[in-house]
Amino acid sequence: DLGGGGTGHEDVESAIAPLVGDVDVLRVNHHGSSSSTNETFVSTLKPEAAIISVGGNSYGHPRDVVLQNLRSAGADVLQTSADASQAPAKVMGDIVVLVKRGKKYWINGSRRFKDEFIRKGNSAPTAYFSYGKTGANTYKFDASGCSDDGKIKHYYWNFGDGSCVSGRKLCTTSHTFGSSGDHKVFLCVLDRFGIAGIVSRVVRDGNGDGDEIEVQAQADPANPKRYSNVTIRVTVTDGSGRPVAGASVTTVAHYKTTDTTKHGTSGADGKCNIVYYISGATAGYRVFVDVTAQKGGKTDTATTSFVPY
Repeated sequence: DLGGGGTGHEDVESAIAPLVGDVDVLRVNHHGSSSSTNETFVSTLKPEAAIISVGGNSYGHPRDVVLQNLRSAGADVLQTSADASQAPAKVMGDIVVLVKRGKKYWINGSRRFKDEFIRKGNSAPTAYFSYGKTGANTYKFDASGCSDDGKIKHYYWNFGDGSCVSGRKLCTTSHTFGSSGDHKVFLCVLDRFGIAGIVSRVVRDGNGDGDEIEVQAQADPANPKRYSNVTIRVTVTDGSGRPVAGASVTTVAHYKTTDTTKHGTSGADGKCNIVYYISGATAGYRVFVDVTAQKGGKTDTATTSFVPY
């Protein structure tokens, strides 16, 4: 029942719309009442589908102005039921939305795509963090080295000792471990489409002594054509940012029904390029690639992805 102004209601929708951003499916407020779903709210969210939960009623829901706002924004308007006096949108009875990883979703069995995934390139974020010791078993973590084609929207930290923190603004955070020694820390970042980038690092006392490895990976291009090549560009460095040569690199591309594993070795510049020929991937389906680098008993992991078209 979020208010959008009109009939004495405060306009909350326009204030929060920029915080919500682009969505695929909008569950329309207040059964399509004219006190909600204003033009600013809808044009900011840009839903592909708008679902109205409504039945026969004496209020005139959904209101014509709401239907017009939704249609003007390009939404496919669906509603659960209607009475004979209404000029309804598509009446579908019970409405079920099925969401799967990548850019597909289904409404009552009808497959839909979010074109903006491909149109904007939307590669997965590259997750990365650095750290420094600030006290006894206390470290400061900095994820400002993460990159994305848009903006990182959320940070999830798992310190490997049962402690986790998350938030929109947790680009930096501090943590005190219960004991000294090695600790494997995971960082997951989400972009505005909810696509994840993941990295893990083993945090060791004596940060900066080079006694560790770090791996970063990016798919190039992020949106390859089917039946063409995509290159997974991997960079392996030590704790001081110096290239690591001779690291064993393994990539695992997760297609719909199969996993394809390839191997390589980092060169003197710490780089290793692994090429996949895109034939088995489905157009519009995001393929996640897990990357592992190993040398001298030290291991680091990263994740990237691509979407064929």
